[in-house]
Amino acid sequence: MESQIMVRDIVFRYPGQTEPALNGLSLDVYKGEWLAIVGHNGSGKSTLTKLWNGLLLPQEGEVRVETLDPTDATDVWDVRKRIGVVFQNPDNQFVGATVRDDVAFSLENMGLPRQEMVRRIDDSLARVGLSELADREPHQLSGGQKQRVAIASALAMRPHVLVLDEATSMLDPIGRKEVIETVQQLVSEGMTVVAITHELDEVLFADRIIALSKGKIAMTGTPEDVFQNPEALRAIQLDVPFIVRMQLELKERGIPLDRLMLQHSELVNHLCRLALKK
Repeated sequence: MESQIMVRDIVFRYPGQTEPALNGLSLDVYKGEWLAIVGHNGSGKSTLTKLWNGLLLPQEGEVRVETLDPTDATDVWDVRKRIGVVFQNPDNQFVGATVRDDVAFSLENMGLPRQEMVRRIDDSLARVGLSELADREPHQLSGGQKQRVAIASALAMRPHVLVLDEATSMLDPIGRKEVIETVQQLVSEGMTVVAITHELDEVLFADRIIALSKGKIAMTGTPEDVFQNPEALRAIQLDVPFIVRMQLELKERGIPLDRLMLQHSELVNHLCRLALKK
């Protein structure tokens, strides 16, 4: 598999702290995957993404974004073009009077020709399902719609990797669902997505999960692999998703489940088949 972001033996310590935020960490982000990086507050999740785009510099180790070195002043601006980041609070990201203006802001700073700007704006809004709201004022949108505009603004820059840094933590369940569905669509189109979160219900459909604790990788694997071990997750202060907790309860009550199911419809269908056999 092609690695788009490579991290090797990274050590990073904030000034005045005795314990490193990242302690000998190594990982890869592969092209076209949906990678979820999870962990409790202080586990090193956001520190890691800041190292990727050169906002922080490691004391030890190596970072590469494709062939570029984010610690090199000649590479860092190209690195930031290749990694689009969507942050926690969508209201803090708006600068335009309309949705279209907001998506246009970064493109104007790049000095793109108007025809290319219009094409990118229309394309990115279509990809997140907001074409009909292009001329709406941002404050008129729901939380989920605002975050999808932020995703569209990042996509308009044509990044190679999209990073969602706790991008759903301030949204209601409907808004979270909208953002997750948007991510699923983008991944199906070939976009590489990294979701930074501590909400494990949001990563059920990721291709791979990396769980961090104290600046190190504590667990890694597919969602099925990781959620098979709820005690290990709880040991690093993470809980299992609701659908997994439900299956643990069902097993304790003697209801046969031959494997872990992560889709609600699959679990419901399984339980209905069991009921019909009685």
